[in-house]
Amino acid sequence: MTSKFIGSVFIIAGTAIGAGMLAMPLTAGFIDYPTTLIVLFGFWSAMYYATLINLEANLRIQKGISISEITKIVFGKKSASIVLFSLGALLYALVAAYIAGQTSLIRAALPESFFSSQLLMSGVFTFLFALIIAAGIHKLDYINRGFLTLKGIFLLGMVFLLTPHIQIENWMSSVPYSWPQWSLMLPVFFTSFGFQVCIPYIVNYCNQDVKILKRAILIGTLLPFLVYALWLGVSKGILPVEGVLSFEALRAQGGGIGLFIEMLSTQSGVPNVKIFNMGYSLLAMTTSFLGVGFALYLLISEKLDSQKKSKKNIAIILSFLPPWLVVQFYPDGFVIALKYAAAFLSVFALLAPAACVWKLRAQQTETSYQAPGGKYGLILIGIIGFGFLWLGL
Repeated sequence: MTSKFIGSVFIIAGTAIGAGMLAMPLTAGFIDYPTTLIVLFGFWSAMYYATLINLEANLRIQKGISISEITKIVFGKKSASIVLFSLGALLYALVAAYIAGQTSLIRAALPESFFSSQLLMSGVFTFLFALIIAAGIHKLDYINRGFLTLKGIFLLGMVFLLTPHIQIENWMSSVPYSWPQWSLMLPVFFTSFGFQVCIPYIVNYCNQDVKILKRAILIGTLLPFLVYALWLGVSKGILPVEGVLSFEALRAQGGGIGLFIEMLSTQSGVPNVKIFNMGYSLLAMTTSFLGVGFALYLLISEKLDSQKKSKKNIAIILSFLPPWLVVQFYPDGFVIALKYAAAFLSVFALLAPAACVWKLRAQQTETSYQAPGGKYGLILIGIIGFGFLWLGL
């Protein structure tokens, strides 16, 4: 395994495993664990295949560029503007969700006197993360590896402490299904596999080496699936569907991430589990913020054609100031932001790559890789994309 393969796996996994993962139990608390696993596997399969299509689109263009630029090359400026808007809105929505989620976690972890101002609290870590992203992909790669390693340690510690307290009957319990519950859960699961933003710079980082890229995408996308399955199994095994400390009670009280961690710790009765829960949650949010934030920074830099330091600073400000301001007006908009992000993700991750690859194949452009499935695979991805576009809006 090369260093670039490992780095690519960490970037893909680190981008995916974040805010969406933390929101999963909040939205899936009404269904049993086996059904949750089936839904989860379905999402992984669809998004893994869609990522291979995205990879093919980049390799047919013979460089790693955003899907909006690929759409511009294939279909022209008008079509590209739709994809660019969707991509920008997706990234802004995700960054806003991560800022809101991180703020909720920090408020739950620290005494109120430590950070009395939400504006100051969210501003400090947004500024620090922006500095890391501005340092470039190579430094970000190694910082991200460190965070992911720590995240793995916290996850193992949390699972070790909580597993003896899992109640199997909680896995099998559920409440009568309703469409509003599904309509909130499905977009959150969908956006939890939103690692496609990484593909352009992974393609360039690996010098378009198909063998490394295919393995990195497989392992990098499989890791989030396994982590999500473990996280859902632990959280759904500890908290019952109904009761004083339950998913129903959590939803009735607003369903914040900080409150969820508090309930999980109290229900398990393990003294030190809150430390592992909070540490893991903070790191998960951080790695996802760095991956998506870097993609947003690259997109804006691409539009500004930023080579000078002054334009790079402008790109950083335009990347992180707007979502930070949104969070000041909607501090509890974590899950809602993820729901709307699903509509934009469907255009960027499913519809646009499938359409571009369809036309590029018809033009018989040269490529070092073609995703399996033929035209029927592209049609299937298109149908799923339109479904989530409707659901998210």
